[in-house]
Amino acid sequence: MRSSVVVTASGTVQTTDEVSKAFTMVDRSTMDLRVNKSMGEALVDVPGLRVQQLGGPGSTTYFKFRGLRNADTAVLIDGLRLRDAAGTQADASGVLQDLVIADTSRIEVLRGTGSSLYGTDATGGVVNIVTDEGGGRTRGSVAVDGGSLGSVRGIARLAGGFRQDRIQYSLGVTHWNIMSGVNGDSPARNTSGQGQGTFRLSRISWISARIYSGDSFSFVRLTPRSAGRCHPPGS
Repeated sequence: MRSSVVVTASGTVQTTDEVSKAFTMVDRSTMDLRVNKSMGEALVDVPGLRVQQLGGPGSTTYFKFRGLRNADTAVLIDGLRLRDAAGTQADASGVLQDLVIADTSRIEVLRGTGSSLYGTDATGGVVNIVTDEGGGRTRGSVAVDGGSLGSVRGIARLAGGFRQDRIQYSLGVTHWNIMSGVNGDSPARNTSGQGQGTFRLSRISWISARIYSGDSFSFVRLTPRSAGRCHPPGS
């Protein structure tokens, strides 16, 4: 019997059977099977959630629940709020296009208001990106794939544990390069790392450190459009 643990819906650990709200979880096996590269690709089939991307890879991306504004979606990484300090709403909309899959264990999606736990940004729903906890025997993987738009991606992962799992770690690094992009002139690239380490002091206490970093570049070409009617000179 397999049981999935959820932390988004209540702020504490629950199984999927105990969650009272509309909830969807996308696990690593699903993301690997579909060769999802970004968070937007992984969530595109989630019911009630609209992933709006304004162009090709690297362009502005929004997560919208049930017709509400993008600012009404709370985005968390391991339960910690992700925000763009330069944004007018101080939400995560300005960085969603840069979130790629590196060492992600699962993505938990809560549909419906969660403001009582996660603040005003959670009016529409919550997206929680969970990092692999590691532990167990030392293991690693390397994968390379490619596709249209001159896209090439490489990803490497390493995880394991020491001293009967008192020390657990995991790390993932990925580089995604879109050499041509839409119309052949919209290149983009993204290099990101994600991981965590945990040291268990006792059965009820531990110390953990987490990292999610990225460096991205994108060139998005927009076609100018006139505003209003244009009259030729002398008309």
